[in-house]
Amino acid sequence: MAATGDEEQRGRLIFAVTISTLGLATMLVGARTVSRFFIVRRVTWDDKVMILAWFLASGLSFTVSLGAFHGLGKSEADISDESKRILLRCEYVFSILYNPALMATKTAILIFYLHLANNTQLFLRYASWTVLAISNLAGFILTVINIFQCTPIQAAWTLYTFDETASCIPLLTEFICVTPINIITDLAILVLPIPLLTNLRLPIRQKTVLVLAFALGVFVTVIGVIRIYYLQCAILDDSPEEDGAPMQNITTLGGQADFSRSASFALMWSTVEVNIGIACACIPTIKPLIAKLFPRLLNDSPGNRSQASIDSQLTLCPSQSTSSNLTPSAKKAATMKEKQLEDEFETPPASPCDNTLFGFVNMTKPINMIDASVAESFRFCAMISSLFFLWGVSYGLIDAINHAVALVSNITTAQSIGLSAAYFGGGYFFGPLFATRFLLRRGRDGVLSCDDVGGYKLTFITGICIYGVGTISFWPSAALSSYPGFLLSNLIAGFGLAVLEVGANAYIILCGPPDYGQSRLLVAQGIQGLGSVVSSLLGQKVLLTGIVAGDSKALINIQWVYLGATLMCALIGLLFYYAPLPEATDDELDQLAGRLQVDPCKHVIGGLQLRTASLVLAVFTQYMYVATQETNHLFMRPLLLSSFGVDISRGESNTDQPPGMTLTIPDYLLLGRTAFTISRLLFGYLTYLSASRPRLPRPHTYLAMCVVASLVLSVVRVVVNPSNPNLRVIPIVLMFFVEAPMWPLLFALGLRGQGRRTSTAAALLTMGGSGSALIPYAMYAIVQAGATVQAAYVVVVAVQATLTLYPAFLTLNRDARRLAEPYSAARHPRRTSRDGT
Repeated sequence: MAATGDEEQRGRLIFAVTISTLGLATMLVGARTVSRFFIVRRVTWDDKVMILAWFLASGLSFTVSLGAFHGLGKSEADISDESKRILLRCEYVFSILYNPALMATKTAILIFYLHLANNTQLFLRYASWTVLAISNLAGFILTVINIFQCTPIQAAWTLYTFDETASCIPLLTEFICVTPINIITDLAILVLPIPLLTNLRLPIRQKTVLVLAFALGVFVTVIGVIRIYYLQCAILDDSPEEDGAPMQNITTLGGQADFSRSASFALMWSTVEVNIGIACACIPTIKPLIAKLFPRLLNDSPGNRSQASIDSQLTLCPSQSTSSNLTPSAKKAATMKEKQLEDEFETPPASPCDNTLFGFVNMTKPINMIDASVAESFRFCAMISSLFFLWGVSYGLIDAINHAVALVSNITTAQSIGLSAAYFGGGYFFGPLFATRFLLRRGRDGVLSCDDVGGYKLTFITGICIYGVGTISFWPSAALSSYPGFLLSNLIAGFGLAVLEVGANAYIILCGPPDYGQSRLLVAQGIQGLGSVVSSLLGQKVLLTGIVAGDSKALINIQWVYLGATLMCALIGLLFYYAPLPEATDDELDQLAGRLQVDPCKHVIGGLQLRTASLVLAVFTQYMYVATQETNHLFMRPLLLSSFGVDISRGESNTDQPPGMTLTIPDYLLLGRTAFTISRLLFGYLTYLSASRPRLPRPHTYLAMCVVASLVLSVVRVVVNPSNPNLRVIPIVLMFFVEAPMWPLLFALGLRGQGRRTSTAAALLTMGGSGSALIPYAMYAIVQAGATVQAAYVVVVAVQATLTLYPAFLTLNRDARRLAEPYSAARHPRRTSRDGT
C-alpha cells in the first residue's frame, strides 16, 4: 500500500527540522570552540564535554534523518522489509544515544556553573553537584535499560518473529516515566545561575543581555513539554502491549504496533531538545568572539564603561579586600574567579557577602520580624499568604486527582486510606524533622553571617521545590497506573508541604505585633482554604470531567495539571528567593517569650516547664485533631452512600450521586470546604477583636468552644439516623465549620513562650499532621468486621473526646491561662535574671 501525502510530508518535515537544529548547534559549538581555543585561550572541562555532547547529538540526528528516508513517519504497512530493517536499527540506536547526549549536554552546563561558583558561591556549587549527580546517574541507568530493552537483545532490530519468550519494554512508556527527571533538571539548570547573574555589578544593558543569554534555556524546557505532548499522543494513538508481553508478529521497537508513525514526531522533538540544548548552552560563552568581531555591539558608552570600572573596584567585601582575612587558597580562588568573569563577561563579580540577606543575592537587610509594625507585618504576611493560597490550590487539586485516580485504577477503600497515610502520615512526620534539622538554622547563635543560608526563606524555597518534585513524580505513576508510584508521589508532595508549613505557620505568627499572631494565622489559613475551594471547583467542573472507571488513558490528560503545578512551584521559588523577608535570632525570640504575663520556664505539672507542658499537650491535640479531620473526610463518601442504601462492599461506591441525593458528593464536599474557609476567616476576625477587648473570649476559649462543638456533632452523627438521608449532610458540613479554627489556634498557642526552641516547637506541631496515619485504619477495620459506617464513627467520638485535654489545661490551670493572655510591654523579671540579658 502506498504512503499517503501526509505521511510523505511528515518524513520531509522530520528530516528538515532535525538537520536545521543540528546545523544551529554545530555553528554555536564551533563559535564556542573558537572563542575558548583562540581568543580566551583557556579550555576547561565543560568545553570538552560539550564537544562530546555535539558528537552524540550528531549521531542522534543522523539516526533520525536516516530513519526519515526509510519510513519514519509512515505506517508500518507502507514500509518495505528492507527499509524496516534499517528503520529498526535507527530506532534502536536512537534509544541508546538519546540519554547520553542529553546527559553530556547537562553535564557541560553544570561544570560551567561550578566554574562560576568556584569556592565562593556555596549554594550554587552544592546545587550544581546535586543536579549533576542526578542527571548522570539517571542517564546511565536509562542507557543500560535501553541497551537491554529486548530479550533477546537482537529482538530490538530484527525483522523476523521470535518465539513466545521474546519481549521488549514499551519504549514510549519508558520515555514518559523519565520525564520528571528531565523536567526537574531542566528547571534547575534554568534557575540556578539567575541569582548569581543578577548579582553582578554590570551596566544595565550588559546585565540584561547576560541574563537573557542564560535564560534561553527556557526554550529547552518548552521543547521538552512539546516532546511530552507528542509522546502522549503516540501512546493514545497506539497503546503498547502489556509490559513484558510476548512479541507476536510485532516488528517494531518497544512492543508497540505502528511505532514508526505514531512515535515519529516524539523522536523528532527528542532530537530537537538535545540540539537546542547544546545551542543555548553555547550562547553565554561566545561573548569574546562577538566582541572581537563586533566591538561596538556590546560595549557601553565611555561613561558607562568608566562607571563600571569604578564599580568593579567597590565590589569586594571587607573579607575579600583585606588580605589578612583571606587564606592563600581563598585569595587564589577569588582571583581566578575574577579573571574568568573578566575574560568571559568583561566584569568582576559582585561580592557574595555585601548587603546579603540570603545566599548570594544582594539586597538590603530587612527589619527584625518581631519588631515589624502593623503595616510592615501586613506587607510580609500578604506575601506569605499568597503562598498559602497557592498550596491550597495544590491541595485541592491533589484531592480531586486522587479521587480520579481511585476511580480510574479501581483503588479500594484501604488503598485510598493508604494514599492519605502516605501524604500525612509519612510526609508530615519526616518533613518537619528535615526542616528543623537542616533549614531553620539561621541566627541560632544570634549572629546573621553572610555564609548563613538557613532561615525561613530557605525553608519556603526548599518546601516548594520538594513539593514540585512530588507533583511531577505523578507522571510515571500515571503512565504505569502504579499504586506504589501514587504512594510515593503523595509522600513527596506531603513532605514538601510539611516543610512549607513548618516555616510559614511560624512566620505568620511571629511577623508583627505578637498579640495578633493567631489572627494572622487564621486569616492566612482561611486564604489557603479559599485556594482549596477554587481548585476543587476547577478540578470538578473543568479538568476532571467525563472520567469513567477503568479508563487508564484519562490519567494521561490529568498529568498536565501536575506539570502546571511543577512549573508554578519553580516560579514561586524564584520569586521568594528575591523577596527581602525579615528573620529573627534566637535571642530575639527569647526576648519575646520574656514579655509574657508568666514565666514560661516555671515548673508546673510533673516538674515540667510550663512551655513544655503546653507544647506536649498542643502536639498531642494537633495529632488527634488531624486524625479526626482526615477520617471524616475519607469516610464522608461511604457514610453518605450507605445512607442512601448503596452497598459499598460490592464495588458500587464509584457513583457520585445515588438516587434521591440532592447534590453530588463532590458538591457536598465543596460546600463543606466553603464552610471551612468562612470559619477560619470569621475566627480570625474574632481573635483580632479579642486582643484589644478584654471582655471578649480569648483564643483558648474559642478553641474550647470548637472542641466541644465538634464532640457534640460527632455524637449526633452516630446516634441520629434521619428519615431523609440528605439531612445527614448537615452535621457533616457543621463539622467542617467548627473544626476549621483548631489547627491555627493550636499552632499559635503551642508556640507561645518557646523562645529559642521556636523552630523545634513549630516542627513538632506540624508533625501533628501525621495523625491520619493510624486512626482511619481503625475505623476501616470496624467496617470490615461487619459494622455500619455510622456505627464505626464511634472511633471519631472517642478521639474527639481526647481533644478536650489541652483546652481544659489552658482554662483550669492559672499559669497556663496567663500563658495564653496578651503580651506585656515589659520583660518578665525572672526571665531576665535567668538569661542575664
